[in-house]
Amino acid sequence: GPDGGAEVHLPFGGVKETGNGHREAGTTVYDIFSEWKSVYIDYSGKLQKAQIDNVE
Repeated sequence: GPDGGAEVHLPFGGVKETGNGHREAGTTVYDIFSEWKSVYIDYSGKLQKAQIDNVE
């Protein structure tokens, strides 16, 4: 096809001798090789306890 065999919407490249030879070719690889983290940012501008202890 016009995509040259890169079916990135599919999870992997196939089994045994099928596919394009790259099991990490799809976008699902992000879930496998990624570690999810959450970051909370306080935009209120209020001093937090750790900041209050250091205020001079």
